[in-house]
Amino acid sequence: MTVSAFSFPDSAPIPPVIACLDATQGAQEVAAAAASCARWLDRPLILFHSFEFERAQARMPDPLDWHLRRGKALRKLEEVRDSLDESAPVPSLEIGEGNWIVSLSNRLQSVADPVVVIGANRYGNTGHLVSSLLQNGAGKVLVVPSGFQTSSELLRLAVPLDGSLFSEAALAQAISIAKSCPSELLLVHVMPLPGIDAFGPLADSDLQLQMLVERRNEAVACGFLETTLRRLQDLGIRARSRCLKGDPRSCLASLLDAEAPALVMLSARGQGIRNCEDLSLGSTANYLLDHLHLPVMLVGSTASLGRKANGSKDLRQARELRLPLNNSPVAA
Repeated sequence: MTVSAFSFPDSAPIPPVIACLDATQGAQEVAAAAASCARWLDRPLILFHSFEFERAQARMPDPLDWHLRRGKALRKLEEVRDSLDESAPVPSLEIGEGNWIVSLSNRLQSVADPVVVIGANRYGNTGHLVSSLLQNGAGKVLVVPSGFQTSSELLRLAVPLDGSLFSEAALAQAISIAKSCPSELLLVHVMPLPGIDAFGPLADSDLQLQMLVERRNEAVACGFLETTLRRLQDLGIRARSRCLKGDPRSCLASLLDAEAPALVMLSARGQGIRNCEDLSLGSTANYLLDHLHLPVMLVGSTASLGRKANGSKDLRQARELRLPLNNSPVAA
């Protein structure tokens, strides 16, 4: 059961940004990132903390001790709130009891499409944690690395695209942010190398076929990126693109590390849905969470696979942005 220091109306039409804070110094970094996110998305902000029961105790906790612990947690949240920049939205403070993931999951059931903000590499396997949050009702998850700092300069967002409806939902969210503050979008597409299974060396006809497939993929990818850039320019958004060839995971990790954007807007799933429809987090997203030291916002895909598909604003915007990479292939 979650006990709130300040209640947030469950019927509020605007979903909140929920910063999950612990007792470490990194709590201020997570709160600062959540405040920036709430400002970009024009959403209310909640600072959330849950303290667990002492498992070693066989008896119920002393009521006075419990009250004092709860008051101490509340004062910690107040300190974090007071440390936020003056431009940050005034946050609500919420105190949960018990396991923080269970307590937060119960809270997520009362709102639609919330953004959950957590620290990276603080709770073990980040990918597993993000997947759990997405399955339990988080619409988006912002993962904040250690050492995060806010900046008032031009916001540089990187958006990996693979032509799936999920990645276009991430692009729609990036466009929404770019409209709220001075931004530059970097669109990244990686073309996997076409492989031809064969027993023994490839024949000349096999190599020729592989070359034709590569040329076809390059033509479609370049056309897709050029059309998307023109669409963004028509919206008044600064943007550029990079098209790479190779393994998507390692290529994205290397490029994003070199570009060092302020935020990576990443779909939780991609084209891999064709093979693993029941996963909430794809292999590329999982890999990047473990290898990037950048803020990454995961745009959940479970909504499109389940009960929330028709009501997802990001998916509706993605359908409006659907571009040539998803159309019929051009002749090789």
